[in-house]
Amino acid sequence: HEFRALSGEHGTEDHLPLRPRPSSGRRPEISHRERFRDRHRFWERHWDRPRGRHRDRRRERHQERIHDGWVAGHVHGARFSSGPPVGGFRVAPPLPRCLPLQALEDHYSPSRWSPRLDRDSIIDAHLAVTAAGTERARASAQTLLHVPYGIGDGEKLDIYFPTDPSETFPVLVYIHGGYWQSLSKDNSGFAAPPLVSQGVAVVAVGYDIAPKGHMDTMVLQVRRSLIFLVERYPRIRGIYLCGHSAGAHLAAMVLSTDWTEFQVMPDIKGAVLVSGLYDLEPILHTYVNNALNMSREVAQRNSPMRHVTPAAPAACEMLVAVAQHDSPEFRRQSQEYSQVSIRRSQEHGQVEFGVHPVALLSPQALRAAGWSVSLLDLAGVDHFDIIERLSEDSYVLTQVILNMISRA
Repeated sequence: HEFRALSGEHGTEDHLPLRPRPSSGRRPEISHRERFRDRHRFWERHWDRPRGRHRDRRRERHQERIHDGWVAGHVHGARFSSGPPVGGFRVAPPLPRCLPLQALEDHYSPSRWSPRLDRDSIIDAHLAVTAAGTERARASAQTLLHVPYGIGDGEKLDIYFPTDPSETFPVLVYIHGGYWQSLSKDNSGFAAPPLVSQGVAVVAVGYDIAPKGHMDTMVLQVRRSLIFLVERYPRIRGIYLCGHSAGAHLAAMVLSTDWTEFQVMPDIKGAVLVSGLYDLEPILHTYVNNALNMSREVAQRNSPMRHVTPAAPAACEMLVAVAQHDSPEFRRQSQEYSQVSIRRSQEHGQVEFGVHPVALLSPQALRAAGWSVSLLDLAGVDHFDIIERLSEDSYVLTQVILNMISRA
Protein backbone atom coordinates (compact mmCIF):
# COMPACT_ATOMS: atom_id res chain seq x y z
CA HIS A 1 0.00 0.00 0.00
CA GLU A 2 2.85 2.35 0.74
CA PHE A 3 4.35 1.75 -2.71
CA ARG A 4 1.03 2.27 -4.43
CA ALA A 5 0.40 5.50 -2.57
CA LEU A 6 3.79 6.88 -3.50
CA SER A 7 3.73 5.67 -7.10
CA GLY A 8 0.21 6.88 -7.85
CA GLU A 9 -1.57 3.63 -8.60
CA HIS A 10 -4.37 4.92 -6.37
CA GLY A 11 -5.12 8.51 -7.23
CA THR A 12 -7.60 9.39 -4.51
CA GLU A 13 -7.32 12.64 -2.66
CA ASP A 14 -6.55 10.77 0.56
CA HIS A 15 -3.16 9.66 -0.74
CA LEU A 16 0.01 11.66 -0.89
CA PRO A 17 0.40 14.27 -3.65
CA LEU A 18 2.46 12.79 -6.49
CA ARG A 19 5.69 14.26 -7.74
CA PRO A 20 5.89 15.09 -11.47
CA ARG A 21 7.41 12.23 -13.45
CA PRO A 22 10.22 12.86 -15.91
CA SER A 23 9.61 12.08 -19.57
CA SER A 24 11.55 8.81 -19.25
CA GLY A 25 8.93 7.49 -16.83
CA ARG A 26 11.44 7.14 -13.99
CA ARG A 27 10.81 8.75 -10.63
CA PRO A 28 13.00 11.73 -9.82
CA GLU A 29 15.78 11.19 -7.32
CA ILE A 30 14.75 12.22 -3.81
CA SER A 31 16.85 12.51 -0.70
CA HIS A 32 16.64 10.17 2.28
CA ARG A 33 15.17 13.01 4.31
CA GLU A 34 12.33 13.50 1.81
CA ARG A 35 11.70 9.75 1.60
CA PHE A 36 11.46 9.50 5.39
CA ARG A 37 9.13 12.51 5.51
CA ASP A 38 6.85 11.02 2.84
CA ARG A 39 6.65 7.67 4.61
CA HIS A 40 5.95 9.34 7.92
CA ARG A 41 3.12 11.36 6.37
CA PHE A 42 1.69 8.23 4.78
CA TRP A 43 1.60 6.20 8.02
CA GLU A 44 0.38 9.16 10.02
CA ARG A 45 -2.58 9.44 7.63
CA HIS A 46 -3.38 5.74 7.19
CA TRP A 47 -2.37 4.04 10.45
CA ASP A 48 -5.81 4.15 12.11
CA ARG A 49 -7.76 3.07 9.02
CA PRO A 50 -9.80 -0.12 9.30
CA ARG A 51 -7.97 -3.11 7.90
CA GLY A 52 -10.91 -5.41 7.26
CA ARG A 53 -10.19 -9.10 7.26
CA HIS A 54 -6.48 -8.54 8.02
CA ARG A 55 -7.35 -6.82 11.29
CA ASP A 56 -9.83 -9.58 12.15
CA ARG A 57 -7.26 -12.27 11.45
CA ARG A 58 -4.74 -10.61 13.75
CA ARG A 59 -7.35 -10.59 16.51
CA GLU A 60 -8.03 -14.27 15.90
CA ARG A 61 -4.34 -15.12 16.10
CA HIS A 62 -4.04 -13.17 19.36
CA GLN A 63 -6.98 -15.10 20.82
CA GLU A 64 -5.45 -18.37 19.65
CA ARG A 65 -2.24 -17.55 21.50
CA ILE A 66 -4.25 -16.91 24.66
CA HIS A 67 -6.02 -20.27 24.39
CA ASP A 68 -2.70 -22.00 23.71
CA GLY A 69 -1.38 -20.70 27.02
CA TRP A 70 1.07 -18.16 25.60
CA VAL A 71 0.23 -14.48 25.51
CA ALA A 72 2.32 -11.88 23.73
CA GLY A 73 1.89 -8.13 23.83
CA HIS A 74 3.62 -4.78 23.82
CA VAL A 75 4.67 -2.46 26.63
CA HIS A 76 5.82 0.99 25.52
CA GLY A 77 6.43 -0.38 22.04
CA ALA A 78 8.71 -3.18 23.29
CA ARG A 79 7.45 -6.68 22.57
CA PHE A 80 7.32 -8.98 25.58
CA SER A 81 6.09 -12.46 26.31
CA SER A 82 4.29 -13.45 29.45
CA GLY A 83 6.35 -16.62 29.56
CA PRO A 84 5.38 -20.25 29.39
CA PRO A 85 2.46 -21.22 31.58
CA VAL A 86 3.08 -22.49 35.09
CA GLY A 87 0.81 -25.48 35.37
CA GLY A 88 -2.20 -25.52 33.07
CA PHE A 89 -2.58 -22.12 31.49
CA ARG A 90 -1.97 -18.43 31.83
CA VAL A 91 -4.99 -16.56 33.20
CA ALA A 92 -4.44 -13.23 31.45
CA PRO A 93 -1.76 -11.12 29.78
CA PRO A 94 0.56 -9.42 32.27
CA LEU A 95 -0.83 -6.04 31.22
CA PRO A 96 -3.12 -4.63 28.54
CA ARG A 97 -1.43 -4.14 25.20
CA CYS A 98 0.20 -0.76 24.64
CA LEU A 99 -0.44 0.36 28.22
CA PRO A 100 0.74 3.97 28.61
CA LEU A 101 3.72 4.56 30.86
CA GLN A 102 1.76 6.40 33.54
CA ALA A 103 -0.89 3.68 33.70
CA LEU A 104 1.80 1.02 34.03
CA GLU A 105 3.46 2.87 36.89
CA ASP A 106 0.11 3.40 38.60
CA HIS A 107 -0.55 -0.35 38.45
CA TYR A 108 2.72 -0.94 40.31
CA SER A 109 2.37 1.91 42.82
CA PRO A 110 0.57 0.43 45.86
CA SER A 111 0.30 3.83 47.55
CA ARG A 112 -2.08 5.05 44.82
CA TRP A 113 -4.71 2.44 45.66
CA SER A 114 -5.27 2.97 49.37
CA PRO A 115 -8.67 4.50 50.22
CA ARG A 116 -7.41 5.69 53.61
CA LEU A 117 -4.82 8.34 52.77
CA ASP A 118 -3.14 10.01 49.83
CA ARG A 119 0.02 8.65 48.26
CA ASP A 120 2.60 10.45 50.42
CA SER A 121 0.63 10.26 53.64
CA ILE A 122 0.08 6.50 53.43
CA ILE A 123 3.82 5.87 53.14
CA ASP A 124 4.63 8.20 56.04
CA ALA A 125 1.95 6.52 58.14
CA HIS A 126 3.33 3.07 57.30
CA LEU A 127 6.83 4.08 58.36
CA ALA A 128 5.52 5.53 61.61
CA VAL A 129 3.36 2.51 62.48
CA THR A 130 6.05 -0.08 61.80
CA ALA A 131 8.75 1.91 63.62
CA ALA A 132 6.56 2.42 66.70
CA GLY A 133 5.53 -1.24 66.71
CA THR A 134 9.15 -2.34 66.50
CA GLU A 135 10.10 -0.12 69.43
CA ARG A 136 7.34 -1.67 71.54
CA ALA A 137 8.45 -5.16 70.56
CA ARG A 138 12.06 -4.47 71.50
CA ALA A 139 10.97 -3.10 74.85
CA SER A 140 8.77 -6.07 75.73
CA ALA A 141 10.69 -9.08 74.39
CA GLN A 142 14.07 -10.63 74.98
CA THR A 143 16.08 -9.65 71.93
CA LEU A 144 19.39 -10.13 70.23
CA LEU A 145 19.88 -7.25 67.79
CA HIS A 146 22.17 -6.67 64.81
CA VAL A 147 23.43 -10.26 64.67
CA PRO A 148 25.72 -10.58 61.62
CA TYR A 149 25.09 -13.54 59.35
CA GLY A 150 27.61 -12.38 56.72
CA ILE A 151 30.18 -9.72 56.00
CA GLY A 152 27.90 -7.29 54.14
CA ASP A 153 26.71 -4.10 55.80
CA GLY A 154 23.08 -5.16 55.52
CA GLU A 155 23.62 -8.81 56.47
CA LYS A 156 22.28 -8.63 60.00
CA LEU A 157 19.40 -10.13 61.96
CA ASP A 158 17.19 -8.99 64.83
CA ILE A 159 16.02 -11.94 66.93
CA TYR A 160 13.01 -11.80 69.26
CA PHE A 161 12.99 -14.82 71.56
CA PRO A 162 9.86 -16.47 72.98
CA THR A 163 8.67 -15.38 76.39
CA ASP A 164 8.97 -18.93 77.76
CA PRO A 165 11.28 -20.76 75.37
CA SER A 166 11.20 -24.52 75.54
CA GLU A 167 14.04 -26.78 74.54
CA THR A 168 12.96 -26.36 70.93
CA PHE A 169 10.89 -23.61 69.38
CA PRO A 170 9.54 -22.61 65.94
CA VAL A 171 10.88 -19.52 64.20
CA LEU A 172 9.06 -17.02 62.01
CA VAL A 173 11.51 -15.34 59.63
CA TYR A 174 10.15 -11.96 58.56
CA ILE A 175 11.45 -10.34 55.34
CA HIS A 176 10.58 -6.67 54.95
CA GLY A 177 9.31 -4.96 51.82
CA GLY A 178 10.02 -1.51 50.43
CA TYR A 179 10.40 -2.33 46.72
CA TRP A 180 13.93 -3.68 47.42
CA GLN A 181 15.15 -0.10 47.98
CA SER A 182 13.76 1.14 51.30
CA LEU A 183 12.85 0.01 54.83
CA SER A 184 15.05 -2.28 56.93
CA LYS A 185 15.02 -4.82 59.74
CA ASP A 186 15.00 -1.89 62.19
CA ASN A 187 11.28 -1.34 61.57
CA SER A 188 10.38 -4.99 61.01
CA GLY A 189 9.84 -6.27 64.56
CA PHE A 190 6.28 -4.98 64.99
CA ALA A 191 4.80 -8.46 64.41
CA ALA A 192 6.80 -10.08 67.23
CA PRO A 193 4.65 -9.55 70.39
CA PRO A 194 1.66 -11.79 69.50
CA LEU A 195 4.01 -14.55 68.37
CA VAL A 196 6.66 -14.55 71.11
CA SER A 197 3.86 -14.73 73.68
CA GLN A 198 2.85 -18.04 72.07
CA GLY A 199 6.35 -19.53 72.12
CA VAL A 200 7.40 -18.51 68.59
CA ALA A 201 10.71 -16.77 67.95
CA VAL A 202 10.70 -13.98 65.36
CA VAL A 203 13.70 -13.11 63.20
CA ALA A 204 13.76 -9.88 61.17
CA VAL A 205 16.16 -10.25 58.24
CA GLY A 206 18.23 -7.38 56.91
CA TYR A 207 19.71 -7.31 53.41
CA ASP A 208 21.51 -4.80 51.20
CA ILE A 209 18.82 -2.78 49.47
CA ALA A 210 19.25 -1.02 46.11
CA PRO A 211 21.10 0.76 44.71
CA LYS A 212 23.88 -0.83 46.78
CA GLY A 213 22.33 -4.27 46.62
CA HIS A 214 21.72 -6.11 43.36
CA MET A 215 18.66 -8.35 42.99
CA ASP A 216 20.80 -11.49 42.76
CA THR A 217 22.65 -10.41 45.90
CA MET A 218 19.47 -9.81 47.90
CA VAL A 219 18.10 -13.24 47.05
CA LEU A 220 21.39 -14.89 48.01
CA GLN A 221 21.58 -12.95 51.28
CA VAL A 222 18.13 -14.05 52.42
CA ARG A 223 18.99 -17.66 51.60
CA ARG A 224 22.22 -17.40 53.57
CA SER A 225 20.37 -15.93 56.55
CA LEU A 226 18.41 -19.18 56.85
CA ILE A 227 21.58 -21.25 56.65
CA PHE A 228 23.05 -19.14 59.45
CA LEU A 229 19.99 -19.69 61.65
CA VAL A 230 20.06 -23.45 61.13
CA GLU A 231 23.75 -23.68 61.99
CA ARG A 232 23.65 -21.20 64.88
CA TYR A 233 20.45 -22.40 66.57
CA PRO A 234 20.06 -26.18 66.31
CA ARG A 235 17.08 -26.03 68.71
CA ILE A 236 14.86 -24.53 66.01
CA ARG A 237 11.76 -26.65 65.45
CA GLY A 238 10.69 -25.61 62.00
CA ILE A 239 11.11 -22.36 60.04
CA TYR A 240 8.15 -20.33 58.81
CA LEU A 241 8.71 -17.58 56.26
CA CYS A 242 6.71 -14.36 56.19
CA GLY A 243 7.38 -11.65 53.63
CA HIS A 244 5.54 -8.50 52.65
CA SER A 245 5.58 -6.95 49.17
CA ALA A 246 9.21 -7.18 48.00
CA GLY A 247 9.81 -9.40 51.02
CA ALA A 248 7.14 -11.80 49.76
CA HIS A 249 9.06 -12.00 46.49
CA LEU A 250 12.29 -12.81 48.36
CA ALA A 251 10.51 -15.42 50.47
CA ALA A 252 9.14 -17.02 47.31
CA MET A 253 12.64 -17.11 45.87
CA VAL A 254 13.81 -18.90 49.02
CA LEU A 255 11.13 -21.52 48.40
CA SER A 256 12.56 -22.11 44.91
CA THR A 257 16.10 -22.71 46.23
CA ASP A 258 18.09 -25.78 45.29
CA TRP A 259 19.53 -26.39 48.74
CA THR A 260 21.96 -29.04 47.50
CA GLU A 261 24.15 -26.15 46.37
CA PHE A 262 24.44 -25.01 49.99
CA GLN A 263 24.82 -28.46 51.58
CA VAL A 264 22.20 -27.44 54.15
CA MET A 265 18.47 -28.12 54.13
CA PRO A 266 16.51 -25.67 56.33
CA ASP A 267 13.36 -27.24 57.75
CA ILE A 268 10.90 -24.81 56.11
CA LYS A 269 7.44 -25.91 57.18
CA GLY A 270 5.37 -22.97 56.01
CA ALA A 271 5.35 -19.63 54.23
CA VAL A 272 3.01 -16.64 54.34
CA LEU A 273 3.47 -14.39 51.31
CA VAL A 274 1.67 -11.07 51.75
CA SER A 275 0.90 -8.72 48.83
CA GLY A 276 3.92 -9.79 46.84
CA LEU A 277 5.25 -9.61 43.31
CA TYR A 278 6.20 -12.86 41.62
CA ASP A 279 6.92 -11.75 38.05
CA LEU A 280 9.47 -8.93 37.80
CA GLU A 281 9.39 -8.31 34.06
CA PRO A 282 6.56 -5.72 34.11
CA ILE A 283 8.43 -3.47 36.57
CA LEU A 284 11.38 -3.21 34.19
CA HIS A 285 9.43 -0.44 32.48
CA THR A 286 8.61 1.53 35.65
CA TYR A 287 10.30 3.91 38.07
CA VAL A 288 10.91 0.94 40.39
CA ASN A 289 13.75 -0.24 38.17
CA ASN A 290 15.60 3.08 38.31
CA ALA A 291 17.41 2.01 41.47
CA LEU A 292 17.35 -1.74 40.80
CA ASN A 293 18.78 -1.43 37.29
CA MET A 294 17.64 -4.93 36.35
CA SER A 295 18.04 -6.37 32.90
CA ARG A 296 15.43 -8.67 31.44
CA GLU A 297 17.64 -11.68 32.18
CA VAL A 298 17.98 -10.67 35.84
CA ALA A 299 14.22 -10.15 36.13
CA GLN A 300 13.47 -13.55 34.63
CA ARG A 301 16.07 -15.29 36.77
CA ASN A 302 14.54 -13.79 39.90
CA SER A 303 10.84 -14.23 39.09
CA PRO A 304 9.32 -16.94 41.32
CA MET A 305 6.55 -17.34 38.75
CA ARG A 306 9.13 -18.95 36.47
CA HIS A 307 10.75 -21.15 39.10
CA VAL A 308 8.12 -23.27 40.78
CA THR A 309 10.03 -26.23 42.20
CA PRO A 310 8.85 -29.30 44.10
CA ALA A 311 8.16 -28.54 47.74
CA ALA A 312 11.03 -29.42 50.06
CA PRO A 313 10.01 -30.76 52.44
CA ALA A 314 6.83 -32.04 50.84
CA ALA A 315 4.75 -31.02 53.87
CA CYS A 316 5.49 -27.31 53.40
CA GLU A 317 2.35 -25.19 53.55
CA MET A 318 2.04 -21.93 51.61
CA LEU A 319 -0.43 -19.10 52.12
CA VAL A 320 -0.59 -16.32 49.52
CA ALA A 321 -2.38 -13.31 51.01
CA VAL A 322 -3.57 -10.23 49.12
CA ALA A 323 -5.47 -7.11 50.15
CA GLN A 324 -8.78 -5.94 48.75
CA HIS A 325 -7.21 -2.54 48.06
CA ASP A 326 -3.99 -3.80 46.55
CA SER A 327 -3.48 -2.63 42.98
CA PRO A 328 -4.99 -4.78 40.21
CA GLU A 329 -1.53 -5.98 39.20
CA PHE A 330 -0.56 -7.02 42.73
CA ARG A 331 -3.84 -8.90 43.01
CA ARG A 332 -3.39 -10.55 39.62
CA GLN A 333 0.14 -11.66 40.40
CA SER A 334 -0.92 -13.17 43.73
CA GLN A 335 -3.72 -15.09 42.05
CA GLU A 336 -1.51 -16.26 39.20
CA TYR A 337 1.32 -17.34 41.47
CA SER A 338 -0.97 -19.62 43.39
CA GLN A 339 -2.70 -20.53 40.08
CA VAL A 340 -6.01 -20.27 41.77
CA SER A 341 -9.18 -21.83 40.43
CA ILE A 342 -11.77 -19.39 41.71
CA ARG A 343 -14.57 -21.65 42.85
CA ARG A 344 -16.62 -20.40 45.77
CA SER A 345 -18.30 -23.47 47.09
CA GLN A 346 -19.61 -24.55 50.44
CA GLU A 347 -16.14 -25.76 51.32
CA HIS A 348 -14.22 -22.74 49.94
CA GLY A 349 -16.45 -19.72 50.39
CA GLN A 350 -16.87 -16.59 52.43
CA VAL A 351 -15.68 -17.03 56.00
CA GLU A 352 -15.95 -14.50 58.78
CA PHE A 353 -12.91 -13.83 60.97
CA GLY A 354 -13.81 -11.03 63.35
CA VAL A 355 -14.40 -7.88 61.32
CA HIS A 356 -12.46 -9.18 58.34
CA PRO A 357 -14.43 -11.20 55.81
CA VAL A 358 -11.96 -13.20 53.75
CA ALA A 359 -12.35 -15.38 50.70
CA LEU A 360 -10.56 -18.72 50.90
CA LEU A 361 -10.05 -19.63 47.25
CA SER A 362 -9.05 -23.10 46.13
CA PRO A 363 -5.64 -22.95 44.39
CA GLN A 364 -4.43 -25.76 42.15
CA ALA A 365 -1.22 -24.90 40.36
CA LEU A 366 1.50 -25.18 42.95
CA ARG A 367 -0.14 -28.31 44.31
CA ALA A 368 1.14 -30.10 41.24
CA ALA A 369 4.65 -29.43 42.56
CA GLY A 370 3.76 -30.81 45.99
CA TRP A 371 2.79 -27.55 47.68
CA SER A 372 -0.19 -27.15 49.96
CA VAL A 373 -1.37 -23.73 48.82
CA SER A 374 -4.15 -21.37 49.86
CA LEU A 375 -5.04 -17.88 48.69
CA LEU A 376 -6.34 -15.49 51.33
CA ASP A 377 -8.16 -12.41 50.00
CA LEU A 378 -8.63 -9.99 52.89
CA ALA A 379 -11.39 -7.40 52.66
CA GLY A 380 -11.15 -3.91 54.12
CA VAL A 381 -7.36 -3.61 54.05
CA ASP A 382 -4.81 -2.10 51.68
CA HIS A 383 -1.21 -2.87 50.77
CA PHE A 384 0.06 -1.39 54.02
CA ASP A 385 -2.29 -2.19 56.88
CA ILE A 386 -2.58 -5.79 55.69
CA ILE A 387 0.87 -6.27 57.26
CA GLU A 388 0.79 -3.54 59.93
CA ARG A 389 -2.00 -5.32 61.77
CA LEU A 390 0.18 -8.36 62.46
CA SER A 391 0.92 -6.58 65.74
CA GLU A 392 -2.67 -7.37 66.84
CA ASP A 393 -3.42 -10.66 68.60
CA SER A 394 -6.92 -10.93 67.13
CA TYR A 395 -6.00 -10.03 63.54
CA VAL A 396 -6.99 -12.73 61.06
CA LEU A 397 -3.52 -13.06 59.55
CA THR A 398 -1.95 -13.37 63.00
CA GLN A 399 -4.35 -16.18 63.82
CA VAL A 400 -3.71 -17.89 60.48
CA ILE A 401 0.04 -17.89 61.14
CA LEU A 402 -0.38 -19.28 64.66
CA ASN A 403 -2.73 -21.97 63.36
CA MET A 404 -0.24 -22.92 60.65
CA ILE A 405 2.50 -23.30 63.25
CA SER A 406 0.32 -25.27 65.65
CA ARG A 407 -0.62 -27.78 62.93
CA ALA A 408 2.98 -28.67 62.15
